[in-house]
Amino acid sequence: MKNRRVMVIGLDGATFNLIKPWVKEGKLPTFKKLMQKGVYGNLKSTIPWATIPAWPSFATGCNPGKHSFYDFFKEKKDSYDLTVELQPSKAVKQPTLWEILSWHKKKVAVINVPATYPPTKINGYMVTGMFTPSGAKFTYPPEFEEEIRKKIGRYNVFFSSLSSKNPESLLEDLMDTLDQRVRLVKYLWDEKSPDFLMMVDNGTDRAEHELWKFIDPMNPLYNPRNVEKYGNPLLKYYQYVDQKLQEILNLLDEETILIVMSDHGQSSLRKFVNLNLFLIEEGFMVIKSKIFSKLKFFLFNHGLTPSNLYRFLKKIGIERLATDRVSPAKRLLILNRFFFSTSDIEWSKTKAFASGVTGAITLNVKGRQPIGVVNPGTEYESVREEIINKLSELKDPETGDYVVRKVYKREEIYEGPYLNQAPDIIATPNDYYEFFGMHGFSFNKVIDYTFANSGEHTLNGIFIAVGEGIKRGVEIEGANIIDLAPTILHIMNLPIPIHMDGKVLKEIFEEDSEFYLREYRYTSNLNKEKEKIKKAMDALKK
Repeated sequence: MKNRRVMVIGLDGATFNLIKPWVKEGKLPTFKKLMQKGVYGNLKSTIPWATIPAWPSFATGCNPGKHSFYDFFKEKKDSYDLTVELQPSKAVKQPTLWEILSWHKKKVAVINVPATYPPTKINGYMVTGMFTPSGAKFTYPPEFEEEIRKKIGRYNVFFSSLSSKNPESLLEDLMDTLDQRVRLVKYLWDEKSPDFLMMVDNGTDRAEHELWKFIDPMNPLYNPRNVEKYGNPLLKYYQYVDQKLQEILNLLDEETILIVMSDHGQSSLRKFVNLNLFLIEEGFMVIKSKIFSKLKFFLFNHGLTPSNLYRFLKKIGIERLATDRVSPAKRLLILNRFFFSTSDIEWSKTKAFASGVTGAITLNVKGRQPIGVVNPGTEYESVREEIINKLSELKDPETGDYVVRKVYKREEIYEGPYLNQAPDIIATPNDYYEFFGMHGFSFNKVIDYTFANSGEHTLNGIFIAVGEGIKRGVEIEGANIIDLAPTILHIMNLPIPIHMDGKVLKEIFEEDSEFYLREYRYTSNLNKEKEKIKKAMDALKK
């Protein structure tokens, strides 16, 4: 068996909704080449289809019920504070692909993958991804940070731009950041010779969120004068990505397997849905009777909202200062003090609340929440069914369209030892809508026009695989983000942990290839194998 090297390029939020039309128009030649030389198809994300939990699901090959990441943020224990605690990498409850490869003495390089801060000990090199605190150590080994500065120069762990007011300055920042990553990929690939290398570019996601308004005339943020002035900056960024993919392709020989993938897709966002305000209007959430809380709610209804503050900051071009540069804890403190917020909720009378950046709703259960009011068992199921039914019937008063695609009970989509940490209800939005529970009450209508992003996440990301033994020019269906870890382990002729939920994507292989003909190998005792390999590696070092 050949010693296969694998490179994975993650393009956060990349979507075939943009790529296929632009490939057809001859605007993305490298994407076209990759699709002709390999297999490609939609890659189904997690529910919810968000950066977190999608990347930990990719890394572990498991559903969130096993790795425990359901959202960027975790509710503070014994508190109703929302979006306070960012989850560290060590909170991922299953071994990651790069940890498993390290145990098998494979040299790895992991660059800017979300949910990797703080950096973990691996057999190789790691640069952490988004939400790495400013000024924090972001590499493993720690001294690799200095090596990056010497070989690459200035390095953005995340973007530096504070505003999207000028799309040209935004593009300059995104392109500069991607260029740094690709130069690091080249350095690591040529000088360190890893068996496995992975790099994630978050620029595709940021560009789509910020710039979709340039390609959708129905988007509330669409401005024909800006389109005339700036053209199509979203296409410009994709074309830059296309150029950088060609540079990466030039590094590889035929025996290296290249995978290009995204954690979810994206499309136009037109309206936000305020789930907590929905819960108030439906009687599941109750406002405090104190005068100050009632005054804040009155002012909220008359325009004193975080969304209007954001619009003002955006108008003067510093909105990113308030979002990217101010910690979630500080933002929450400001919102609770000056705006109507979850601090004004009477929890002893509240049955449910929404949190996080997705359509997650948690019931206020006795014995589980600090001031729980819903009895476990019959009452819990009754309240949950009532919320699900009302959410399913929610319509946009302006268009009459249903807002919700589908509502799930947590046990319908997750399974594993950390199921009890999942929200009780997970709602998925229809096209053009996005749920907003992150700061409790950002705007004063249940359904309102977007005031920030113009792009929203969608279920299907992208998957492309190229290399010897991979089919050529074939579009596949049914690939899931949790399938990639077991597929990569199989390509590298390593056993697949039996706890992984994903499957090997056998349909991507040529039928006479070693990948197709070789039996899958599984291991049921990962801890024992880890210890065995660790002892072998320690002996090797001595």
